[in-house]
Amino acid sequence: MQDFPVARLPQLRALRDHVRQTLCEIEHLDPLTHVMTECLLVRGGTPCGLMFCLFGPRQVRLQAVWDFDRDAVRYYDSAGRRVKTRQRRMRQVEREESD
Repeated sequence: MQDFPVARLPQLRALRDHVRQTLCEIEHLDPLTHVMTECLLVRGGTPCGLMFCLFGPRQVRLQAVWDFDRDAVRYYDSAGRRVKTRQRRMRQVEREESD
């Protein structure tokens, strides 16, 4: 079985908040007025990422993908262009908490 970061609930909430805020900043949207969904990405039967979609006005859709293998979040604008990548430190944080 592939090793992938497992987010504890407070960390996942913080990630969701950060993703929502970042996506809204890309298109200058109000984070409190738009719906964001998420979907688990699976490859070969193993979870490999989490995709976030924020739906704005006029059929605007922004996306972010958390890649478990690289432990990075990639942000995409409404045209599908990658506009930002943020390396996460989930594994390091979890190791430090277990010490």
